[in-house]
Amino acid sequence: MRWPQAAFQQFAKLAIRPVSLRPDREYLGIGVRWYGQGVSEHERRLGAEFNAERFEVRSGDLIYNDMWARKGSVAIVPPEFDGAVGSFHFPTFEVDQEQVSLRYLSHYFRMPAFWEACEAISRGSTGRNQIRASSFLNLTVPLPPLPEQERIVTKLDEVLGKIEEARALAKTSLDVRLELYRVLLRANLLGTRAVGDVSALLADFEAAHRRWPTSNFNAATPGRGPRLKGPFALPSGWIWAPLGALCTHIVDCVNDTPEFSEERTAFIGLKTTNIRPNLLAAERVWYLTERDFHSWSRRETLRPRDIVLTREAPMGMVCQVPEGGRFALTQRLMMLRTDERFILPEFLKHMLNDELLMEQARRLSRSSPPHLRVGDVPALAVPITDLATQRRFVDAADRAWDAAGAVACLRQNLTDAIDALDHGILAAAFSGRL
Repeated sequence: MRWPQAAFQQFAKLAIRPVSLRPDREYLGIGVRWYGQGVSEHERRLGAEFNAERFEVRSGDLIYNDMWARKGSVAIVPPEFDGAVGSFHFPTFEVDQEQVSLRYLSHYFRMPAFWEACEAISRGSTGRNQIRASSFLNLTVPLPPLPEQERIVTKLDEVLGKIEEARALAKTSLDVRLELYRVLLRANLLGTRAVGDVSALLADFEAAHRRWPTSNFNAATPGRGPRLKGPFALPSGWIWAPLGALCTHIVDCVNDTPEFSEERTAFIGLKTTNIRPNLLAAERVWYLTERDFHSWSRRETLRPRDIVLTREAPMGMVCQVPEGGRFALTQRLMMLRTDERFILPEFLKHMLNDELLMEQARRLSRSSPPHLRVGDVPALAVPITDLATQRRFVDAADRAWDAAGAVACLRQNLTDAIDALDHGILAAAFSGRL
């Protein structure tokens, strides 16, 4: 059975609730995730820190991002975000729940056909396709009687719940890859053969870098830091050294979030979601204007093979900057740089991806969830050895990563199949076939 179509304007009314921001009060700002994945916390700021008008949102409101509705950035506000604030880019509507179920709408927002309808009414140049509230209200949704909506929702909750269980299992396979990589990493470290005294390496490093860049946050002098007692015993010829004694640069990000460009540019702002162990993830990319790129790179411009470290949300993710891109750090990220005559960046990357970093960071952190403070980073203990052994270790660690890589391929294939099943069930539900 094909249900009759109803325009959103039949059951949704634009709600404009301006907020008089108090300078000394903290406000929760919200965002809307892509592909019908719901509302999220975007920021927490004092009223004095907002540079534009804000509007109140309430539980049960229909809300969308006028830039990204074409990507499914439409949602129903859940109770935990009642009283939060949004900008004029987030039109908000009160919904007549005697005509339509909020849960029914939430499922509908996950439909690829709905995203395509939003794309069709978007306006503007490529990458900046805004949707006016008046245009959004003209969109339609299949609308059976309310009891039938509730039946469909109950069935979808049951079936899609099982799909989410399968999706969760698929996602854990990436964790399996990471765990396997870390087990092999530690095995390679503990099994490495003994080498000569490494003190001369650190002494030479210290002699080469007596003058430090102003952007550096080192808290330990190269070659003169204490012999640290690390989390576990090392082979003969290896020593624990403070991270600050191994880097020419330890640079914190500019602690602010840029206004990301809606247009594709040559400049990319890295967020914590892009940083994964041994991997720069590019499922979603945030573009910067050239002006913002230079502003957010003013402490130091990232170079290929520099190391990027997340200080929080989540803490302790480490990867390298790839070739062929122009990247800048946004919030909660730090950059590390080594002198390759003494310390290979790939070696340091693998060392920091061992659980030893997380073990130390958790002890140093004074918050929950834990985070690394800038001043604590140079004091982290890292194993160090001579260059020849570093190269052999990097080769072994790269093989460990590759050996675990097949799991990621299986995960992707399984996730693609699950997504196709998810969309097929939604299509059946909203065409009266479920």
